[in-house]
Amino acid sequence: MSAECIFNLGTAIVSFAGVTLGGVVGFFSARNISDRNVYATACAKLHSAFAPALAIIYIARHHGTHDRPPVDATIKNFLLNHAAAVEEFRPFVSEHDRPAYQTAWEKYRQIAAQCEFSTAGEEWGLKLKEGELLETNIRAVLRFSEK
Repeated sequence: MSAECIFNLGTAIVSFAGVTLGGVVGFFSARNISDRNVYATACAKLHSAFAPALAIIYIARHHGTHDRPPVDATIKNFLLNHAAAVEEFRPFVSEHDRPAYQTAWEKYRQIAAQCEFSTAGEEWGLKLKEGELLETNIRAVLRFSEK
């Protein structure tokens, strides 16, 4: 009789240890998956905020001269949405990369907010295509969401 109690007690301890280990592994797996999903969602939001601006630049470059969308005016209208997306993504940027992220954002913001003639003059002086200066700085901000 005492052998049965010891055997059952040993089985119970092993079972409890297995359940505990399974719970710990499940918890950390779920947490890892959740963190990945949150990061993927933040990346998608950042990219979706800048996608219309990149589309306008592309259309303006390839549309021809008739009925071309105004790049600078449109980008200025998107600037508040871009600022919100940049701030929402900031917690996902590592401490080490945050100064570079801020610099990339400030460069883009400055070019997006300046007079359209200044932007055109800079692009002309650097022999760039229309909107290339904006596109380059948008891509610099988006680069932080690529791992």
